Amino acid sequence: MNRPANFKTTFLVIFLSFSIGQVFAQLNSCDSLRLFLKSHNLSEGRKVIFRTLNHQPSQGSCFYQTALEIYDSSLVKSPSNTLLKDSIFKILNLWSVINNSCEVLNEEAKRYYLYKKDDKHYKDDICPYLRTSFLNCQTAQFSPESILSLNECFLISTYNREETQYSCKLEEKIWLYLNNHQQLTGNPEWKIFKNRVRNALLTCPFITCAKLDSLFVNEIESQDLKAIKQLNSILSQKNCIANKLYAATAEKILIAEPSFNGLYNFGITSNKNGSLTKAYSSFIKAEKLAPSKQQKSLCFLRIAELLEVQKNYEKAKEFAQIAIENDPDNQESFVFLAHLFAKADSICTLKSLEKAALYILIANNYKKGGLIAESNNYYQKSDIDNLIKKGTITKGQKTLIECFIKEEILLTK
Repeated sequence: MNRPANFKTTFLVIFLSFSIGQVFAQLNSCDSLRLFLKSHNLSEGRKVIFRTLNHQPSQGSCFYQTALEIYDSSLVKSPSNTLLKDSIFKILNLWSVINNSCEVLNEEAKRYYLYKKDDKHYKDDICPYLRTSFLNCQTAQFSPESILSLNECFLISTYNREETQYSCKLEEKIWLYLNNHQQLTGNPEWKIFKNRVRNALLTCPFITCAKLDSLFVNEIESQDLKAIKQLNSILSQKNCIANKLYAATAEKILIAEPSFNGLYNFGITSNKNGSLTKAYSSFIKAEKLAPSKQQKSLCFLRIAELLEVQKNYEKAKEFAQIAIENDPDNQESFVFLAHLFAKADSICTLKSLEKAALYILIANNYKKGGLIAESNNYYQKSDIDNLIKKGTITKGQKTLIECFIKEEILLTK
């Protein structure tokens, strides 16, 4: 950076007029600093500011306010413009590590928003400092004007997010501020701003499903259908379908626009989230809208699975059999029945022949479901060949299995 032509002369004058100790002594108060800057070359004043700041950091407030006055003066349009700006924002940067930096930056952000937001040069200078420093401040320290200045500086639509993860954290803080100041968002400008922050957060690649849940789950009621669909789509793309937020958006969409696929998928999601009642209701409604017997069969099978979880085994068996009636080729239904009947081994009190019949029944269902190894395993457990050989039973004999199964089973393979 080139120094002004009269730099050497000015420096010599200052050096002869003041020893370093005298300069420091003169700068013990803000008034003396202002007098010094008014009576001396600005470039040399910059040197004194930085030199003194290193020894007396408590003077930062005075330095900063004085620098702003210089910036706002006509002097800033002089050839030393670059040097002045460099001075001002280096001071700001140094002062930001001193006590009260958040308060200072709040004031500067407010000043920027109210008076300087159309000044492109000032924006280029101040925004990096605002961005860096606000992330380190508590949300409660933000003023409304400070928040709006951040909108001007670096939200996703206007800021080149090379440090995306850093920016996501900042946008999260802004979002929390807005949610704690709902009275602001009635204003059209704030409403637009909040939507921008919302979209920036939703598209942040570093934000987790759990974080989206905590940030947006209470926003669902206030969103229109278009916004809810957008949120649902983004959650699906991020593979957040097992989260409460996804379930809440899906439910809102289904209330407005019920469909088989929507209801069926919502039932799956609700089941994963532990909302069995919602899942059951969704599958019942989906079955009524199912365009084919195969899709009806899927609904009945999902209902059977829910009933099994609730230990209503008789009803679970009933719905699984209805699923098979609608789609006899659905192997999943047979596998479910085999799995369901296996519970009878520990739940029911079975006699030896009933147990043999139970194992035959399980083996048959696994075979229909295409699980041959499991089928052979249960057939061997039945020991049916040995029982026939011993004469304990005869070929073609049937045995009634009590408990929730209540079926008469032929004791042959």
